[in-house]
Amino acid sequence: LLATNLRAFTYTGFRIGLYPTVRDLLSGVGTGNPSAGTPAGDRAAAGSSSSLATKLAAGACTGAISAAVFCPVDVLRVRLQAQAGTVGQDGVMRTGLEAGKAQRFTGTADAFRKLFFS
Repeated sequence: LLATNLRAFTYTGFRIGLYPTVRDLLSGVGTGNPSAGTPAGDRAAAGSSSSLATKLAAGACTGAISAAVFCPVDVLRVRLQAQAGTVGQDGVMRTGLEAGKAQRFTGTADAFRKLFFS
């Protein structure tokens, strides 16, 4: 559950938080560019005056950046969910998809360590 929440909040927060900045950069707002027609820092006007193509491009860019940055967290989430089951006293999985195998991760922190440093 921790890995699922970590991925959901970081990925979504990053993507949504970055969108206005990328949209403004693509439309020339906030750069001091007089040809953009909108004063620097006027985000409300930037959102309403940006073209559909600019908004789509900004959404695609922020989505791609977020996916690339947070893909390892998603891999971690899937691996932890696949390992779900009951662990016996000897550390062997009793139930679940990996029944009969040794437990690969003891928790989220252990999974991060093994994913990034192995």
